[in-house]
Amino acid sequence: MMVLFTSRSEKKALLTVRHILDQFADRIGNDTWQTIMTQEGVQEVRTLLRRSATKSTAVSCRWIRSRNRSQLLWVVGNRDKFNEEGLVPVNTTRKNILHKEWEGGWPYLVNDIL
Repeated sequence: MMVLFTSRSEKKALLTVRHILDQFADRIGNDTWQTIMTQEGVQEVRTLLRRSATKSTAVSCRWIRSRNRSQLLWVVGNRDKFNEEGLVPVNTTRKNILHKEWEGGWPYLVNDIL
């Protein structure tokens, strides 16, 4: 199976996670690894990460099923670094960027004219 490991670890845990994952997978970004691995291999990586886990450790593993589908297998360490699907939230805002109050319902007026 094709798996993708994503690390959001900090401090000394970052070096430990990189050392472990570099042994098993190819690094495709600063904190991302991808490889083809058996289920037993994925469990072995999880065991090694859990043994060395600290409060600063955060690693997720996703199974890439197809080009558009992936499934979260597990998260080791701090789950708060990832969202519910195990993805890394990059940017959030509380600002109202849609501004529907400015539109005044004009998209619905087009239907009334036609």
